[in-house]
Amino acid sequence: MSQNLLNSCMTSNNVVQFPNLMGDRKPVPQSEEDRLKNIKAYQARMVLDTSIELSYQLFDEIQARGVDITASKDVEQDMLMVCEAIKATMLRACGIVHPLHKVTDEIIQSPDSKKFKDVWLSLQETMENDPLQ
Repeated sequence: MSQNLLNSCMTSNNVVQFPNLMGDRKPVPQSEEDRLKNIKAYQARMVLDTSIELSYQLFDEIQARGVDITASKDVEQDMLMVCEAIKATMLRACGIVHPLHKVTDEIIQSPDSKKFKDVWLSLQETMENDPLQ
């Protein structure tokens, strides 16, 4: 019985055919262009998953702070816009274009966004230097 099983795994030239251990993994990129393409594809998948996860966490936090966002009519559009804004922010950081970038560039003034980022960076620095954190 075991001899039949062994024979069924052998090719015509008596070489045992081992299972594909690579599974669905793609081959190693052969060029720098392919490697960069793979990185961009990975970043896009990661951004999609992370933006959705962060959006849900944010909405849970809003609810936990006493704002019932489920009571509002048509809140779904606003919720999706928040998710898209998170996604656009992450994609811009990765050098990938998102349609919301054009809208953001038109309606947000650079000095305002610079002030916002500077305050955020200052808060980050304060938290890093605070021994109680």
